[in-house]
Amino acid sequence: LGECLDIDRALAAQLNTPKVRRDLSVSLNKTGDLARARGDPVAAKVALQESIIIARDLVTRLGTPEARRDLSVSLNKIGVLAWDQGDLPGAEAVFRESLNIHRALAAQLDTPEARRDLSLSLDRIGDLAQARGDHAAAEATYQESLELRRALAAQLDTPQAQCDLTISLYNMTRVTLDLGDKDQARAFYDEGLALIDRLHPDDQAGAREAFAKLATAFD
Repeated sequence: LGECLDIDRALAAQLNTPKVRRDLSVSLNKTGDLARARGDPVAAKVALQESIIIARDLVTRLGTPEARRDLSVSLNKIGVLAWDQGDLPGAEAVFRESLNIHRALAAQLDTPEARRDLSLSLDRIGDLAQARGDHAAAEATYQESLELRRALAAQLDTPQAQCDLTISLYNMTRVTLDLGDKDQARAFYDEGLALIDRLHPDDQAGAREAFAKLATAFD
């Protein structure tokens, strides 16, 4: 990976085209991922921050949906890194910037892929709200994500769309339990359980395990 990064740096310096600069940004993201995986958050942050600088420049130069989505990917990676380090405000700042990108792309493109990206971005904001104990804010973002995923599941009826919907139902079960609305939580829980049989076999075991951990709340 280090050799690939060196090659991409040399090409970016020599050619300075959007394509080779994007390749360098992608290599930096991979370098950051590897550093994070081996427990070196400082090296990960350096690589990801450089990737973001390049991605921002490409958005300025090109303004294309691909360039904007690439920026959101880099933002999400450094947001996860910040969360790892306990910096929830820092993570939220970049996650919200990414969310704004996905809102704009979903409105502009209105494709299943863009709407799915938006739902994933909303889930990150919801997860952060849950982590800081703001269950009302988490419910609002999880609910918006759920609505997107219901529509995508109805439109596409693919295993992935059904899996995404199951995740949203799990999130809504958790947050409504935290808010003390046990009846509504049970409705989400039952709907989620009913969907599991429609998932890809590789996803069923994990989904059943996740929902099983919530079952005691309804005893």
